Amino acid sequence: AVAGAVHQVGFDPATQRVTWHTLGEGAHLRPLGLCGSGILDAVAALRRAGVIRPTGRLAEDRTGVSVDEGGVGREFILVPQAESGTGAPIPLTLQDIRQIQLAKAALAVGIEMLLERAGAARVDRTILTGAFGARFDWRSAAAIGMLPPAAVAAVVEPRENLAGVGAVLALVNRARRRELAALAERTRFLELAAEPDFGARFAAATGFPEPVPSPG
Repeated sequence: AVAGAVHQVGFDPATQRVTWHTLGEGAHLRPLGLCGSGILDAVAALRRAGVIRPTGRLAEDRTGVSVDEGGVGREFILVPQAESGTGAPIPLTLQDIRQIQLAKAALAVGIEMLLERAGAARVDRTILTGAFGARFDWRSAAAIGMLPPAAVAAVVEPRENLAGVGAVLALVNRARRRELAALAERTRFLELAAEPDFGARFAAATGFPEPVPSPG
């Protein structure tokens, strides 16, 4: 994400207006587009506001939703042209929402199946890492069903670059290296596509759960 990318999105129910924040120094950088965390926030905020329906379709009767000739809502303007840094409005499109639905369904069902295979009803600590994982708002991901409730019921801990940390530990500490080798030997893979009920569960998970109030 570059300076000017919208990385946080909210919705003010009192004014019915979208709020957003951009990356980069400066109090009021004009938005240039959306990055991944911004899209997740936007979907969660618009779902809470009722602009996005449980099926992922945009509510055609809501202000800000553009409708095609067939009466289908195609996009919602997040940043008006007058406030954009591109000279054009910045929308969240129906295609954006559909892509999020596919991604979040696969991730949620994968986590659920891993927990079931492990015989775990919940986890005590979920660690989110990586360039994206450590930076997006996990509450937005939970709100749209990307992270199932069992995965976020206790401690959720974003951590920067743990893959790099683990590589360094393996290089400088022989005991840790042996520990990692033993862990690798015990690791088992779950091939989701081979699970008989994956398809049905994936399809069901593409819908959005009922919204909960925005966290304070």
